[in-house]
This record gives sequence, C-alpha cells and structure tokens, in this order.
Amino acid sequence: MNDAAARSVRHHRVGLVLFDGFDLRGYANLAECLAVLNARLVDDFYECIPIGSAWSPVKARCGTKISVKARVGEGIDYRLILVLGERNAISAETGALPEWLRRAQRFGSELGGVGYGTWLLAQSGVLDNGPVTVPPDSRESFRETFSVTLEAAQSSCSGKGIITAAGSSGAMDMMLAWLRRRHGDLLAALAAKDLGLTVEDFALPGAAPEVAQRLGLTHPALTACIELMERNVETPLSKAALAKASKISLRQLERLFHQHVGMPPKVFYRHLRLKKAHQLLLHTPLSVMEVALATGFQSAGHFSRVYKEAFGSSPSQLRRTISTREDPRALIALV
Repeated sequence: MNDAAARSVRHHRVGLVLFDGFDLRGYANLAECLAVLNARLVDDFYECIPIGSAWSPVKARCGTKISVKARVGEGIDYRLILVLGERNAISAETGALPEWLRRAQRFGSELGGVGYGTWLLAQSGVLDNGPVTVPPDSRESFRETFSVTLEAAQSSCSGKGIITAAGSSGAMDMMLAWLRRRHGDLLAALAAKDLGLTVEDFALPGAAPEVAQRLGLTHPALTACIELMERNVETPLSKAALAKASKISLRQLERLFHQHVGMPPKVFYRHLRLKKAHQLLLHTPLSVMEVALATGFQSAGHFSRVYKEAFGSSPSQLRRTISTREDPRALIALV
C-alpha cells in the first residue's frame, strides 16, 4: 500500500443552517469555497451539510428549494456551523436552534452567520463581545438590541470562534479568511485563484524571516524548510536536502507539510516557484525561457504547461496581454 492510500483523511463537517427566504447566492458561495478547498487538500475533507429545522426542503428567496441532510438539534460534531437567513428569520420560530448552537459552541464548534443569520446567533447568546457584521439596513437596530461590537464598515469579519458576513457578497471573503486561518496563506491564495478572485490579494509577499507569520506556521522545522525553498528557487533543493538541512527525516517532512500546509512539499515548492515566475513575467523583460531557468525549470515547454495549469493562461499569453497595454520592458521600473 502506498503512502497516499495509507493516510487517513481527516473529515470535517460544515453545517449550513437554512431558514425560508435565505439568499441562495450566499449558500452557493459558501459551498463553492469548500469545494475548491477540497480539490486542493490532501489529508482533509470538508463536507457541506444543509441543515433545516425540519426534514422538508428549505425554500430560498428566489424560489429554489434545498433538501436538507440534517436537522437543527441533532448532533454537534461540526467543525463549523453557519446560519443563513433573511429579515423574516429574526421573528421566525427557531425552535431548538439557540440551545443547539450553545451546546455546539461549548464542545468546540466554530459558529458563523450570513446576513440576518448573525441576528439569530445574537438571539441565541453565542456572540460574546464580537466583533460581528450585519446587513447595513439593520445596523442601528442591532446596536440598540445587543451589546456586541459591530464592525459597520466591513462586509465580513472574524472574532474568537465567530465569523460573520453582512450578506452573500461577503460570504466568500468570510470563508477565505477562515480557510486562511486554518490552512495558511498559500491555500487561501490557491482557493481564491480557483474562485476567480485576484490572486495578488492572497500572494506570498515579504522576505523569508516572515514565513511563520505569513503562512500561520508554528513548527520551527517546517518554517526553516520553507525559508530554504524561498532562498533556492533557481536551483531547487531535493526533498532529502531540505529534510537534512531542517534536521528532520523525509517522513517527518512529508507529514509536516500534509498536516500544516495541506499538500506535499514537492507541490508546495512548485507553487512557490510558479509564483516567483509570475512576478518575473509581469515585472521584468526576461524571456519566457529566462524566467523558466530563473525559477528552476529546465524546459520552456514544461514550464509553460505547469504555469498554465496554475494560472489559467500560458506565459506567452500573459506577455501578449501585457503588451497590449504597455511595453513589458517598461514594467521593470515596477520592481
């Protein structure tokens, strides 16, 4: 049996509590974020579970009905529980929701609200002091009703064990921030790219000494290994060399990357080199072959293939796009 087959995948349940009139776009954004993350992860899997107050399908504001897989009040083995609702949810009969949320929180589940779902969290007494965000048209009444810090200017925000979004447009930002906290900047950047968002917003900036802070890492050997990768882009080091320099075994190296980064070291190293290549293509007059060599790829053809897989277009296509706006050689001034 190979290592991949022998590894056990950590299964995480994410519950989406739906009330009649919920915004289908918010639901879709949350589900899509989890789907693209699952496609990137190796040792973790997030199951998206629609939850209703009864077994009957829940009707979205647009009329679409979503079948539920679980009911409120039954089971608390969720990594994250998100409550979705529109204004009518505030006065709706929530039944077992408050006690169920409080119990889930006591046993370690993180909680979140989208739109008026945050009101339901507040009514359930699980928000503590915040900060949270709510729909713009309800901010004043929320302040008058609850003693919770309100971030009025933000479409999404995160507190201690609580994440919230003012509406469906902020739901994706909320989830990406949550994913970044759990899996680091790189996975959040890749998920953002897969979702069609601007990769630069989730880039790997800065110098090597900031690796731990940038990627949310705490293991010193893993941090040292990534610092070595960043210093050796043009001539990539072997896994054996990385492990030896970091004073860990090859097996430990693989385990640390799978556990803390969510992908094998080889895949992470390639993503890091491709990110550097992307910056060189954007900001220098180097040819595609020169960029390939500068980032450890010995063949322009191989470099072009893996670059296109990562960014959706080939290096030459990117250069043609730039040339329609300005001379690429002028971009060197941006470095």
